[in-house]
Amino acid sequence: MTMSNKTKGFLNLGRVLRAGLLCVPALALVACGGGGGGGGATTTTASTGGGSGGTAVGAVVITSSNAQAVAAEALAASTNTDAATAGTAFVTGVQVSGASGPDPMLLAKAARSLVTKPTTGPLASGVVTTQACTGGGSITADVTTSGSAALVAGDSFHFTASNCIEPINGTTSLVMNGSISITIVSGTFDPAATTYPKSVTMRIVSNNFSITSGSENEVFNGDLTVALTETSATTGSITVSANSLSSTVGTHSVTLTNYSVQETETSTGSTLSVSGTVQTSNSRLASTPVTYTITTITPLAVSSTGSVTAGAIKVTGSGSSLLLTVTATDTFSLKVDTNGDGTYDSTSTVTRSQLAAQL
Repeated sequence: MTMSNKTKGFLNLGRVLRAGLLCVPALALVACGGGGGGGGATTTTASTGGGSGGTAVGAVVITSSNAQAVAAEALAASTNTDAATAGTAFVTGVQVSGASGPDPMLLAKAARSLVTKPTTGPLASGVVTTQACTGGGSITADVTTSGSAALVAGDSFHFTASNCIEPINGTTSLVMNGSISITIVSGTFDPAATTYPKSVTMRIVSNNFSITSGSENEVFNGDLTVALTETSATTGSITVSANSLSSTVGTHSVTLTNYSVQETETSTGSTLSVSGTVQTSNSRLASTPVTYTITTITPLAVSSTGSVTAGAIKVTGSGSSLLLTVTATDTFSLKVDTNGDGTYDSTSTVTRSQLAAQL
């Protein structure tokens, strides 16, 4: 049996899937958080969602002490440059290395590696196949398709990895375990087609999908819906939404709920609008898990080189908030309202590097 055209098309989907997943800026936001220090903020007693073991998790109290740490994490959730610039890869091939700290795009890299992995045999619809991974371990694929040469609604792909080792560049490999599923919700998409516009909506679900890269290990659980539209070879848009998406590194976790990202892309960069609730155990924000909400006041612009050049986001906590506004490339005005009266009590200037130091 030879590989079907649909299977070949799916295996070439890496470019598209990479774009969708990489446009989830806070997918593994926890990877950038961490270490002690920070504000020592308290939390409210009002429940804003279930925490570990059903314990209520309160909203963060934003203070002058933790404002930079809150702003840094919120900026990463909104415009992670690895996400924004690599997101344009689905139309331009642009990709920029991540900032300091562990790579928050491990899930995207793993998915890209899986869907672009060459097969060593037939991968037919309705047939569960297992094959060896490049560096060891195995990957099992369960594929259901309509038989069309392009991706169409109803097509589904399920991967289960068992210590699967795949290289992502000349020096780094990923070790993967657990499962990840992709379902085509709507649209028809042929990555090789040069007729525009073309679009597809995909739902991606991870189930205890763990990824190890060097000393870093993350475990992902949750849902993600990605709507991709290419309007030309160099322009397009992506809408990403998640009901609940979690990532864990060690004991540090983050969960996104009611999360939405709308992004437009060109060869020169991305423009993003983000909203949602973040629950995080980042100890720089508070001594216990806390939540906060993100609202885009002005769409955020990220250049193809990864610089944040325009936009503003508001972070709302418990009776407090902050406003982070781009005033120059990678330079921001940070305003803090510590008592929720609508008046900002302090204003300071912070740079991208200063915020990065809080991650």
